[in-house]
Amino acid sequence: MPAIYFFVYATGGIKYVYSHTMYIPIVLAGVVLGGPFGVLSALVGGVLLGPLMPLVVETGESQETLNWIFRLVMFVAIGGISGYFADYLRKSMDLNRKLMSTNRETGIPNQNYLINLNDNTNLYTVITILVDNKIDISDVFGEEIFWQIMNITYHHLKAELSKDCILIQADTNKIWILYPHNQIENDANAIHKALKKNIIVDGISIYVEFYIGAQGTHSLNECKTLIPFRETDRFARYAKKNNLPYAIWDGKTVLKRLQIELLGQFANALKENQTFLTYHPIVKLETMKINGFEALIRWNHPIKGIIQPNDFIPLVESTQLIHPLLDWVVQKSLDKINEFKENHIKTLVSINLSGKNFRDPNLSQKVIQAIKKNGVDPSQLKVEITETVLMNNPLESQFTLRKFKEVGIAIAIDDFGTGYSSFSYLSKFMVDYLKIDRHFISKMDNPAILEIVKAMINLAHQLKMEVVAEGVETKEEVQKLIELGCDCAQGFYFCKPVHQDEIIEYYKNNLKYEIE
Repeated sequence: MPAIYFFVYATGGIKYVYSHTMYIPIVLAGVVLGGPFGVLSALVGGVLLGPLMPLVVETGESQETLNWIFRLVMFVAIGGISGYFADYLRKSMDLNRKLMSTNRETGIPNQNYLINLNDNTNLYTVITILVDNKIDISDVFGEEIFWQIMNITYHHLKAELSKDCILIQADTNKIWILYPHNQIENDANAIHKALKKNIIVDGISIYVEFYIGAQGTHSLNECKTLIPFRETDRFARYAKKNNLPYAIWDGKTVLKRLQIELLGQFANALKENQTFLTYHPIVKLETMKINGFEALIRWNHPIKGIIQPNDFIPLVESTQLIHPLLDWVVQKSLDKINEFKENHIKTLVSINLSGKNFRDPNLSQKVIQAIKKNGVDPSQLKVEITETVLMNNPLESQFTLRKFKEVGIAIAIDDFGTGYSSFSYLSKFMVDYLKIDRHFISKMDNPAILEIVKAMINLAHQLKMEVVAEGVETKEEVQKLIELGCDCAQGFYFCKPVHQDEIIEYYKNNLKYEIE
């Protein structure tokens, strides 16, 4: 404001239009600091450009009193109005935030409240409280009574637990708690104790059945993704099924139960199209064009969302479900090969075989029959197996692979270097491709590892095999592999696995990669 005073004075006085710039600090004061400060700024501005400012600086002529008083009144009006509406807008925004961050019926903070919390480095035990008899209470006493029960429960917990606890209502009958990490069992016991308090509404003592699921430790950022709460929800349901007051993640009992439940759902997942394939391109380094794809299974669970392959494939491999899984993968891969053919694209698709699959004496027969039934050229299918699988069942493996080779199916050794890593036995199995494990590719800046990779490539070439480098993620790795004479590469440098519905379009749009 003093700067504007000197600016108006320097431009000749109040007679000229420059005095209007005083509205800027007045409005800013009202908007930023509120109505009272807008009025105060207006009074100061009115005085500075009033009796303290001549009409014309050169002659020293003064303003008429009525003029500067009227201007001062206008300044005050503008400052007050801008402040009033700014205050009103702030209050409205605060109210909206509060409404968005609390449950309308109970007034308990909701998921938005959690997501909008400021980040910190604290670790929390994550807890779910499930109200099991919500329907019975609502049917007998009405929804309003149940909302009161939830509110009373919330305040019981707030009164008993540490002030650092974060409580939110995640659903109509569910409360989530972030408890500053201590001893997880002590935390669950403290909450269980708080929930034992009588709940009395309108003079009636109401029995409420609670189940608790707990696990730790998680950061606030992890909790904001809501993923840890999916687990504690499952533990609470586990407690309910087993009539336990609470279930805590112990890495044994609960995990085993959840794994069994997951396996029980997998067969239906195959039938109900919850599972799908993604395709990871394999690139020919000489031309930088796509040479084929590796088919990878994914599971989109209707409740749990995307389940990572490491969380269900090892479980499936430990059961007979591995056989229907392979049948499903083979059929979907052959369907995709035919879809490629309809789009005038001839490419190679790889599928992974488990060690359990090799124990099936009809493995090769089933795969070959499926190929014939779908009218697919066998040379467009590649099977990938680990070296460990070969050596665990060398005779069975050799017989099965020979059957594959007889009809033209290509053979690849996956994750080479992590198992026996002996070239002497590879020649026995008529292998076409050798896939070098990411462990070696990522450490090629180490001269010793670089020499090992070089030796693998050279020896594989002497055995008439093509070499595929797995897990390629950088430009430098690509260039080193080209220098070493590696045939193909696969990894996030080129792209992540592509959804089955998008892979053909992706292929058409990426006929050649550029090294950037």
